[in-house]
Amino acid sequence: MFLASRDISPIRHVMVTPWEEAAERTKRFHRRKARQVVFAALEEIAPNSAEMLLDCLKSPNEDAGDIDSTLFGVLVECYQSAGHWSTRRQLLSIMADKVSFKVLKTWLPNLSRYRFNIARHHILLHGRGTTVPLAENTRMKVLPPQLDHFLAFITSSYVMQDLPFGEKTLKLSSNTEIKIPNVVRTMIPEQIVQQYQSYCHETGFVPMSRSTLCRILKVCSASVRKSLQGLDYVSAEGAKAFDELAAVIENLGDYGKGLSWAKSQCEKLKQTKCYLKGDFKVGLLKI
Repeated sequence: MFLASRDISPIRHVMVTPWEEAAERTKRFHRRKARQVVFAALEEIAPNSAEMLLDCLKSPNEDAGDIDSTLFGVLVECYQSAGHWSTRRQLLSIMADKVSFKVLKTWLPNLSRYRFNIARHHILLHGRGTTVPLAENTRMKVLPPQLDHFLAFITSSYVMQDLPFGEKTLKLSSNTEIKIPNVVRTMIPEQIVQQYQSYCHETGFVPMSRSTLCRILKVCSASVRKSLQGLDYVSAEGAKAFDELAAVIENLGDYGKGLSWAKSQCEKLKQTKCYLKGDFKVGLLKI
């Protein structure tokens, strides 16, 4: 009835196809019909001023723009007043995904592209304006009984050999220097830590952490040698005997036993040598 009173033909066809998929002729028809209907309604509201009213509807709300500018200015002021980058990053994350870098640069001339990207990344990881949780690094207290237990292990004759000459300097955290006799360890630090942890597991003793044990070995001055010739003739002769047995096994493999048999026997010899060098000595501590 309203369209008929304004001398406009009624709407006989409604769009079924989406606007993006519609033909250009269909779009022109519906644009023309929509313009007629909208101007008819605007003429009822503002006679002879339909065009001006339509332009006001197209333009953004001035009051809303003023409010957005005020809020944006407050956030920028808070950002500039913040004394730490973590606080600035939180404030920047409130605005980073709402406006482009170019627009934000007009408000913050010193803003870099890197900080803008970090703020957008902060939104994805922690949320808009969320405080980043700080990781707590707790320091484990080393109990004196645990320290004495490990020091007794690494200074035992199963791990360390005394040298008949020379000395080394041990520097404490207080810059005090202590002269100690020169000693040599029969194993590398990693093997010592593994042997000690195995020993503690079998005896039911609770040791310090692996990193603490490695730090103690690093601080304690000592040499590490693979060959004990001239220091421990028993160990040196034993290592020589294993080498001779390995050579005999290789010869037997070449003369009928086969390479697979020789490889298997050499592996068993290697495991036995490692046992006598490490686990066997640790087992003697428990006796």
